[in-house]
Amino acid sequence: MTTIAIKDIKRYLRRQPVLFSIFRAIYYGAFGCWGLFVSAIRNPRMFKVYCRDNAVRKLHLGCENIFLRGWFNTDRYPRHSWVAYCNAMGNFPFPDDSFDRVFSEHMIEHIDFQSGLKMLSECHRILKRGGRIRIATPDLEKIFALKTPVTELERSYMEYQISEIEEAIDVQPSFVINRMMRAWGHTFIYDQATLTSALAKVGFRDIAPCEPCRSSDPNFDGIDQHGNALPLAEFNLVETMVLEATK
Repeated sequence: MTTIAIKDIKRYLRRQPVLFSIFRAIYYGAFGCWGLFVSAIRNPRMFKVYCRDNAVRKLHLGCENIFLRGWFNTDRYPRHSWVAYCNAMGNFPFPDDSFDRVFSEHMIEHIDFQSGLKMLSECHRILKRGGRIRIATPDLEKIFALKTPVTELERSYMEYQISEIEEAIDVQPSFVINRMMRAWGHTFIYDQATLTSALAKVGFRDIAPCEPCRSSDPNFDGIDQHGNALPLAEFNLVETMVLEATK
């Protein structure tokens, strides 16, 4: 089956909510069973080896297919032998104060707000004192700003998104805004104030915004990968916010 055919199937399923729900239940149900296995059998060994080989311990949360060298790559549905199991909505299978850095990119928007608070609380627990977190996620303010696009980059981004929506009428921003709120399994989209408050609520301090792919922390600088999934990497600037914070 060609890549084009696979993309066509994915697009068709996304437009059929019932079929898409059934497909996700079957697909992720299988990976869920695999996750329970690796959690009980493989995770302790993988974590022990990782800690032995890495003086600076860094947790990559919700990695899907993205491998970051030097990071402990985890996902709720591990699809590769190098991915460890970690359910971001539950208790992390790691001791207190066990990591120096935590990174999560375009994942927290896929879970509801209360689960997001639980995730941030667990990130705080497993970080060492002075450890840092970096969260990248769609920005509600940037998305709403597309209602009246100003820059050429915003206009290009709008045209790209509209081209992906068959039912869209002309280049109407409402289609793009609704897509970002509902597509790809998005559940809760944050603005900067809300995510800042959530980080502060669970105990983080020195919360500050960063540009995608840029950081004063060398462990985070250039780490963001979401732009690579877009036809133009600069589109990431139009839709994404990044916050860093310290325990």
